[in-house]
Amino acid sequence: MKKYIAVLVLLFVVGTIAAQSRYKYKYVSVSFQPQYTVHSFTTNNVKVNDSLSNLQKNRGGFAISANFEKQLGRNLKLQTGITYTNTGFIREAKNLTFRTILHPDLDRIDQTIESLPEPSAEMNYVFDYIDLVALFNSKLKIGAKSKHWEFYGTYGASLNFLLADRVAVRLKGFTLNGERAFNLPNTYLSSKFFNITAHAGLRADYNHSNKLGFFTQPIINIPLLPVTSGDLSYRLASGGIQVGIFYNLDIKGEEEVIE
Repeated sequence: MKKYIAVLVLLFVVGTIAAQSRYKYKYVSVSFQPQYTVHSFTTNNVKVNDSLSNLQKNRGGFAISANFEKQLGRNLKLQTGITYTNTGFIREAKNLTFRTILHPDLDRIDQTIESLPEPSAEMNYVFDYIDLVALFNSKLKIGAKSKHWEFYGTYGASLNFLLADRVAVRLKGFTLNGERAFNLPNTYLSSKFFNITAHAGLRADYNHSNKLGFFTQPIINIPLLPVTSGDLSYRLASGGIQVGIFYNLDIKGEEEVIE
């Protein structure tokens, strides 16, 4: 744990020092990232392991970012910012019967279940994070002669702080307390407040003008620590594509479209 923190602190310090370079261009950017989360878990209980393996599946999510970017050198940019991340996994229960327990915070099913459609329950286990991100974008030689396009390799890390863990319940074929869709305020799992995530990917910038540009950034996100502890230890890795817009803060005068 200590070595992970030391590496991350070093990454942020190097970025801060490098930001004092003679390359002055600074940018602000915002982006949206649809992503797909892959989950894995460990438990010492063989019966629990077998039952959950049949119930659980991966889940889509998303991230929204606001960034500050700094040109560190001719071929290197620092990308820092704050990100809201929505991630998690799904438990899907089928062939439900009278008195089934769906979740520790829910009562047993105490009503008649419709025969058609087949009764089922989908429970989205959601983890909401605020991330402090530091990414380095190293320019590639691809498209070097283009006036509009620039391509980068991306690498870096982030500090992740848990805002909330919750369960979005969706019922099919029956209701609980008259509702088919509702949220539970927590997952009942022992969620960790803090994590560290490593990031790697690519980035493509399209320079529309001397001030305005657009970018897409496919990226892989791998947390270095489990997101939960105790009897059920979960890990959540994800991949996504950021799509965003950036604006140059240092260019003065009127905007000129690049032809």
